[in-house]
Amino acid sequence: MTISRKEREHKRQRNEILKVAERLFARKSFHKATMQEIAKKSEFSVGTIYNFFKSKDHLYMQVVWKKAREIDRKLRDAIAEKDTIIEKLDNFLRAKAEFFQENQEFIRLYFMETQGVTFSLKQALNKKLYRLYDEFLRHFSEVLSQGIKDHLFRQIDPYYLGLVLDGLSNTFFIHSIILKKDIKLEEYIPVIKEIFFNGVMRKK
Repeated sequence: MTISRKEREHKRQRNEILKVAERLFARKSFHKATMQEIAKKSEFSVGTIYNFFKSKDHLYMQVVWKKAREIDRKLRDAIAEKDTIIEKLDNFLRAKAEFFQENQEFIRLYFMETQGVTFSLKQALNKKLYRLYDEFLRHFSEVLSQGIKDHLFRQIDPYYLGLVLDGLSNTFFIHSIILKKDIKLEEYIPVIKEIFFNGVMRKK
């Protein structure tokens, strides 16, 4: 479906505002960044900003939602490749490490932001994020179920397998980002895979 020049310009302006807002929120925190500063950096009037976003809370929520959809698309693309199950999981971890590496300021913003955002709006956003996350895990479980059929994995609910691998990688990546460790996140992938595939118990 083609869109008009006016619609394209509207989308361009909105994306530009979101990009500037993301950068300022990440660097200064939600509480300290102002709509006036966002307007100045994006070279729009404050009135124009409010034409797109009804409040700073709303703008923040849209920034987070945009990034959530970005990683959702990236991870879906990573496991859509016509590879073996093991290669798909490797693609998943590498795509996730790359996204987190490239968006460290945003990751710190999201996981450490505690002030300013209205509680009710946080709740509304979290519900949307959880729904998106659950939809991805259900899609991911279809990939993992093939691994069960191929006798690569034990008979465990593939949804839970996806939850474990995603949670394990989150723990390593987010911990490293928040502590600002000087390490490439992809360097954690071998140990994540070792724990996921072989567990932590010594074989008797």
